[in-house]
Amino acid sequence: MKLKQGIKHYNKFISISSFTADEAMRLLDIPAKNIEVIHLGCDFQESSLEIMPQAISIPEEFFLFVGSLEPGKNLELLRQVYLLSELMGKPLPPLVVVGVRWEGVAREGEWPKSWIAAGRIPDVNLVYLYRRALALVFPSIYEGFGFPPLEAMTLACPVICSSVASIPEVTGSAALYCELNPDAYLNAMIRLVEDDQLRDELISKGLLQASKFSWDKCAEETYKVYKSLV
Repeated sequence: MKLKQGIKHYNKFISISSFTADEAMRLLDIPAKNIEVIHLGCDFQESSLEIMPQAISIPEEFFLFVGSLEPGKNLELLRQVYLLSELMGKPLPPLVVVGVRWEGVAREGEWPKSWIAAGRIPDVNLVYLYRRALALVFPSIYEGFGFPPLEAMTLACPVICSSVASIPEVTGSAALYCELNPDAYLNAMIRLVEDDQLRDELISKGLLQASKFSWDKCAEETYKVYKSLV
């Protein structure tokens, strides 16, 4: 209640996505006219430097997961996908998992033997992985913005994700969307393994989509909001 009362004293709010703006209007009763949506940018460019990670063995073909290992990122769904793939006799390339688990966050259960835990790695190593992965698999349930899909598209890595929260704002028509269930993700991942043309199309669309986001654009639009209040 105090938060809602305090909000009435502010003239403008900057939101990182339309989805987040809608949440703010719904939960905090902020009028639409008081919110400006300004998308974030990406720290990577096509020319970003890359270095092969030395601490982990990277297979020739692999899928990539990037994110904190908390429940909302939905790594559990990917565990179910890999268990299903083994059950159906359709083994998938390994999954390289980039991210760390917060203290107190429970594990999903025993990871499939093919998974590779990369932990927290420097950006130059992450760039290397994005550029070589078959796809970023991003089954997140909730995102205010969603950096990994944007990073992946910027570095010519296809994205498999679901049309939830803010994710469609970031990926547009450049991602391979599927329902949040193991069958759908398994089918999407198999398609990308088998269909080089689809993968090339997603890369081209992703590069175009990623070009719509930049920190320069973010800074310029933020400056305009501040200037309008002076």
